[in-house]
Amino acid sequence: MRHIILTLALISFLNINALADWKEAQVAISPLNPVDTSNSSMNFIGIDCADHENCFAVANDQGLYRVVYHSSDAGKNWEMVYKPDYDGKNKNLILRSMSYPSKNRCVIACDSGVVILTEDRGKNWKRVNTPIYDPSNYALFTELKSVIMLDSMNGMAASMTQMIYTKDGGNSWDTLKSPSETPMAMDLTTILSPTTFLCIARKSLNRLKVFITEDSGENWSDYDFMNIGTMKRLCFVDSLNGWAVGGYTGEAEDQFTQRIAVTRDGGKTWKMQFNETLYPFARLEDVSFHDKDNGIAVSTTGGILRTSDGGENWLSSNSDVILKDTAAHNYVAYQHVTEPVIANFEGKIFYYSIFDDVREIFSGNNFNIYPNPALSGSQINITVAIDNYSDIEISISDIFGRIMNSKTYPGLSIGSHKFVYEPSVQMPSGSYFIRLKHNSGVVSKKITIVK
Repeated sequence: MRHIILTLALISFLNINALADWKEAQVAISPLNPVDTSNSSMNFIGIDCADHENCFAVANDQGLYRVVYHSSDAGKNWEMVYKPDYDGKNKNLILRSMSYPSKNRCVIACDSGVVILTEDRGKNWKRVNTPIYDPSNYALFTELKSVIMLDSMNGMAASMTQMIYTKDGGNSWDTLKSPSETPMAMDLTTILSPTTFLCIARKSLNRLKVFITEDSGENWSDYDFMNIGTMKRLCFVDSLNGWAVGGYTGEAEDQFTQRIAVTRDGGKTWKMQFNETLYPFARLEDVSFHDKDNGIAVSTTGGILRTSDGGENWLSSNSDVILKDTAAHNYVAYQHVTEPVIANFEGKIFYYSIFDDVREIFSGNNFNIYPNPALSGSQINITVAIDNYSDIEISISDIFGRIMNSKTYPGLSIGSHKFVYEPSVQMPSGSYFIRLKHNSGVVSKKITIVK
């Protein structure tokens, strides 16, 4: 038996992002402008993934048309699946926000209180006029600026002043009673269960309140919320754990400040997790968590922050591939897909690639890690069977692709070998990769550490 002893108290990152980086996806050129082969007229305004393969993205083409793209390979390649008929009944249909809760169903919120949805992954689309629908008024008050689907059936949408909810996948909608008798502007909304809804509203310029109902709007409770500046996005991974991002408050000296707030009790109390000025990156635009530990936040100009411990520590994970565009807006999807996908306002989509050089040289039971998940601080067993005399290098990296520790074992004979990973300190909860490099190639497997 061979032992790998890694002293995590003295971690030295050997090569930042040596094994991972962002890559630009292939987006089919819009037929609305076939001469433009660069997609420079495209402005993506939202992205979401239903699982580890299927994603939707909404784009603004040539400043007028809204089109919808779909990917079936985790964001690497995209094709257009929907363009509203702007010469017919959808002349004033402007797509604003989207949610993709399951493989076949995608729901998109539009101007004038209209929702469109597909139940077959974009092959056919249906228009639904919600209770907010007003064909004579295209102002912000009837613009559905957000839609969030909890699952394939339950979801909510909101305009600046009204909230609606669905229990049949978006085919019909009911109005949620307002949480306040006095007018207020709703900044962010979400659904936490089929009957639990949350709204962060601005009662005055610097006075924010959280409103929560657990009975579909019949009764509301209100709680104080900190001022994190211009709030842009809210993300919950379950009914308790959520994050809100924003930054700029309007003061000149505050325009490069990025802020992240977290709740662990379903939105009743919040604390500031991140409050830093990171020039030249402006406010945070979007946030998405894969689970309660692993998350990513993106700024308006392409800055990236990532965490693997629920936001207790946020690390810069900027990439020249994305920063070269300095896009005005960036959006990210990570909640249901294995690795995050980013769409920007310059018509580009990027996917995160880890271990792109991996080839499956070990199959079946020839490469195993157990237990998995593993308790922090506990022993991890690694077994591998090789069919030729070879050196083997074993490395452990975090979700950013940074090698935390590495060790080479020269001249291993044909047959089975067992290695034991015994961390000297407890590892933070999150996802890690154990990577084996062999004469014939490389293989990696993901391991989850829990406390």
